[in-house]
Amino acid sequence: MTPATAPAAGTTKVYGPISATQERVLSPVGVYVQHYLRRLENGDADDQTDHVKAHADHTAAEAAKAIGNLDLSEEEDEEESEDLLMTDPKEWKQQDHYAVLGLSKLRYRATLDDVIKSHRKKVLRHHPDKKAAQGHLNDDGFFKCIQKAFEILTDHTKRR
Repeated sequence: MTPATAPAAGTTKVYGPISATQERVLSPVGVYVQHYLRRLENGDADDQTDHVKAHADHTAAEAAKAIGNLDLSEEEDEEESEDLLMTDPKEWKQQDHYAVLGLSKLRYRATLDDVIKSHRKKVLRHHPDKKAAQGHLNDDGFFKCIQKAFEILTDHTKRR
């Protein structure tokens, strides 16, 4: 008994013969294979976490190489443009959260520590109470943008 969707006998077409099998040599590559071979050479086959540590080290080294010598020192603070300072907090979905916190150079490579450190600097500089003491009344829009950027960049799911 054939299924209802099966083609009728004699309606199938053969476009060419099936090629002969070929034997090919594949070479293993990657961090895991390298460390597995090293474990075999050293007789450390018992250590199951070595490859995980090696991969973490490799990933950290790649990230450090990508970032280079970027750091958040006091001398390299990004200045806020007038457009950035006048950003409406209600339009938080369109704002560049990294630029608000002064992390434009690092972007997605910014760690949680970088975000917290930059947030503290920005809050100290733009707190509404400090602005009120300087004579600027009702000038807390950028502070709200800073808070929203901090909220988003510290939450792993929202940061994506």
